[in-house]
Amino acid sequence: AGAAGGDLQGFEKFYALYYGVGIALFRHIPYSGTRQMLYHYVKAIAESAQPAGAALPFVALAALAVTAGAIGQLVANPTDVLKVRMQSDGKKVNLGESPEYRGLLDATERVWKEEGLQGMFVGSVPNMVRAMFMNLGDIAIYDTAKAFAVPFAGAGLGAAVFASAVCGFATAVLASPSEVARNRMMNNGPTSPTPLYANLGDCVVKTYKEGGFPAFFQGIVPFYMRNGPWHLAFWLTFESVSSYSDAAIPHL
Repeated sequence: AGAAGGDLQGFEKFYALYYGVGIALFRHIPYSGTRQMLYHYVKAIAESAQPAGAALPFVALAALAVTAGAIGQLVANPTDVLKVRMQSDGKKVNLGESPEYRGLLDATERVWKEEGLQGMFVGSVPNMVRAMFMNLGDIAIYDTAKAFAVPFAGAGLGAAVFASAVCGFATAVLASPSEVARNRMMNNGPTSPTPLYANLGDCVVKTYKEGGFPAFFQGIVPFYMRNGPWHLAFWLTFESVSSYSDAAIPHL
């Protein structure tokens, strides 16, 4: 709007923070859909076998959470590859450089043609490990923290906010090392346009040589800043929608 175009430049820099947001949202359809469905479905079956009023132990919740997370991530890995690549493009756009891909469709076509099935599932092992830790901190610890808070805060918003804060911190700490390895492999793995790592072991060794143990916790503060609000928004939305759907649609 200004004569010097300052407002437009400011908007472009703000938009760069959301570069790839479409694929980030799309990724959660297979990922969260699979992990939440598996966890809650199997949990309901396991609870039905418990004595009346008895809760599942944390070990059982943790086993369900890590299994559901690993399966959900395997299903969603191709969308995660595209998300990481497009968000890396956002950095280039913010620096005034040309992006590697013209959009989601172009990224999908090029990764498939140039890197094949291996490219779509590059980084799947650290990604699944990350998802296992993420879901341990997310689903299992959320359920446990909420059950702890209910006697003090009630079963409504207070317990959900407390549980969301706890699981957001837990996931940031538990998943940070695999988050670092996952991002490095997806950006610079053996099939990427700029390969730096031959495999996951090579990535871990080089990362450790670069910065030691703290290198695996790079970005943990923004990771938590992202996780805290995300978990709060997700769980409040999930529980609200679940309560309405439970009332409208009988359980099978």
